[in-house]
Amino acid sequence: MKFVNECVYTPDVVAEAIGAWWDRRLKADIWKFILGFILILAGSLLLQNYYLLLLELFPLTVILLYKRKGRQSVQNEMDRLKMVFREGPPVYHVEIGEDIHYKTPKSENRVLFSELLDVRETKNLIVLFLKGSQTLTLSKEGFREGTWTECMEYLKARTAKKKRV
Repeated sequence: MKFVNECVYTPDVVAEAIGAWWDRRLKADIWKFILGFILILAGSLLLQNYYLLLLELFPLTVILLYKRKGRQSVQNEMDRLKMVFREGPPVYHVEIGEDIHYKTPKSENRVLFSELLDVRETKNLIVLFLKGSQTLTLSKEGFREGTWTECMEYLKARTAKKKRV
């Protein structure tokens, strides 16, 4: 099966894709912070030491810093795009078959499925998480061959197959 997608890398797409990347990264840590938050709360109530509640600021501060870093990442990517693609937002042309082939007006690359770590769906996008903290973005509206739902099934099957091996 082959899928062809074209995605214009606009500021909205950048924000949604990077937001998905940070959500994925934060999701692993958020449960640790929630657990720490609950344990500190329980400890301060059991010991009736309400000064321990000040420790609640630590997990909250870390979460806020993650959010700030996410916003900075979006701005950094926008600045990079303006430098590299002075003529306007680039169009990413992605073909998915036995591997993932993508090209922009300035580059072309092939990615093996062994480099695909995860796939996430957002409101308007399919975001592929690749080794090296990279993402590749597909627009749900941008499919020229295949549909976004078929593509999601195909990609999930490929990543599930890899996880079993």
